[in-house]
Amino acid sequence: MAIAKLTKRLVDDMPVPGAAESWTWDSEIKGFGLKITPTGRKVFFLKYRPRGSRTTAKLQLGPYGPLTVEQARDQARRALGAVIGGSDPARDRSSRRQAPTVAEALDDYLADFSGRWKPRTAHGYHSGRPTRTSSRGSARGRWQTYPART
Repeated sequence: MAIAKLTKRLVDDMPVPGAAESWTWDSEIKGFGLKITPTGRKVFFLKYRPRGSRTTAKLQLGPYGPLTVEQARDQARRALGAVIGGSDPARDRSSRRQAPTVAEALDDYLADFSGRWKPRTAHGYHSGRPTRTSSRGSARGRWQTYPART
């Protein structure tokens, strides 16, 4: 666990660890660091303590490559600003992932309102298959049936 200013040159020159992952922490922003796995994957993290909590939390900012060191450092600053403001970015991210999907919301809607529909309508919605399949070919065919405007 080393402490140094994270730069592109430093991250590029870091060796791949043998058995366990290695961490390098930034000297500018407290809690901002880089994790290198034994497979060679490099990922930026932010370790922080949420307000009113005794435990620390880790927020994965993103992999090195698609995300530069400066972009990750800016994300870390924004996340630390949110922590100072009283929010918990890691918990917010996990709650967004646990939010209901469109399919789950549709199932809830159908369960709540199916008693209000006529039997034929309810059967059509609950049949588990779309009433009309659509593909690129069928969509292209529908558009070609209409004359082009000139």
